[in-house]
Amino acid sequence: MTDKTDAPGAAWSALARLARTGQARIDNVLAAEGLPAEEFLPLLEELAAAPSQTGVTAKSLEGTLGLPQYAVSRLLGRAIKAGLVTRAPHPQDKRSTLVMATEDARRLYPRMARARDAAIDAFFADRLRPGQVKRLNDLLQMMEDSADE
Repeated sequence: MTDKTDAPGAAWSALARLARTGQARIDNVLAAEGLPAEEFLPLLEELAAAPSQTGVTAKSLEGTLGLPQYAVSRLLGRAIKAGLVTRAPHPQDKRSTLVMATEDARRLYPRMARARDAAIDAFFADRLRPGQVKRLNDLLQMMEDSADE
């Protein structure tokens, strides 16, 4: 019988399972603290860097979040429903909208980031020793770098 543990498909499946498990753990930690889901963190991170009165264009979020237009639109819809962002017409470009974090989101974002980071640290601490985390990160970075070529 052939050993399939060195097959790329096995590695991909293991990464996908671990990502789902880790995501569930992060979302459980956030929910236990009464915080919004982790899916909003990259969006809030981008908006936290922008001046509160200016905002960013929805189009620019496609590039910074690495998501297609339809996914940004859906994410913004969920974030608006959760009371985390607002949209306003762009004053110089009538075809565009500006997205801004609400005051509630600006207040929640640091707590969400800390809770997520603690959950990630615990997730890795349960599975890997510190040197192994660095090795894994190096391998994943190498793969990411080669994907950009």
